[in-house]
Amino acid sequence: MKVLALLVLVGCAPLAGAGRARVMPAHANEVTVTPEVMLITPRLSSTDVHLPWAQIAIGYRRGFMDRVELGARVWGFSLGKTSLKSSGAAFDGKVQLMYRDRGGPFDLALAPSAGYHKVEFGGTPEHQALFSLPLLFGFQLGPNQLVLGPRVAYQLWFGESQQTQRILFGGLSLAFAWRLGAHFTLTPELVMLYAPVPFGGEDPGTSKKGLTLTSVGIGFTWGW
Repeated sequence: MKVLALLVLVGCAPLAGAGRARVMPAHANEVTVTPEVMLITPRLSSTDVHLPWAQIAIGYRRGFMDRVELGARVWGFSLGKTSLKSSGAAFDGKVQLMYRDRGGPFDLALAPSAGYHKVEFGGTPEHQALFSLPLLFGFQLGPNQLVLGPRVAYQLWFGESQQTQRILFGGLSLAFAWRLGAHFTLTPELVMLYAPVPFGGEDPGTSKKGLTLTSVGIGFTWGW
């Protein structure tokens, strides 16, 4: 597969930012700023290759009814001296499946997300579409919440200079929503995704299989 050049140019759409495992009340609002660093690790030889990436995302969410929350994010990154420009957007949803204070042992929510990511680096733009489906388990610790999020994700990586790649990931996230006041929440989050995608090579006896995406982000949220 012709993945290495695409990984170097495209990086990855944000993985962090699912938030708490509980939807906001109807008409409540949140704005979140999330700096995020990533490590993209394709296994191209007997050892892994590590490709770093970084960006910052800004998101808005609103509670629409008792069990539904909707929102959107935009993000970007630029290195002017190298002509590298990265940008994207996503639509996010959250549906409450279980409430801890309504008979459930924990909060449980489904948080689908669909996003688009573009990178320009001299030549034709490279594109990525990402579809993610986390299942969020929220464990209350006083006013704070520990959030465990097993998930599946599907990515399309495409561009005029690349063959389209379709990759199915499985993974897990761990976040801690730390309430620091009536309106402010700080949420560090770790996300790891893995796909058993094969990579081409001249030596069939060498292991060249597997792509790992690791993300560390910190969400700064203001709600009202």
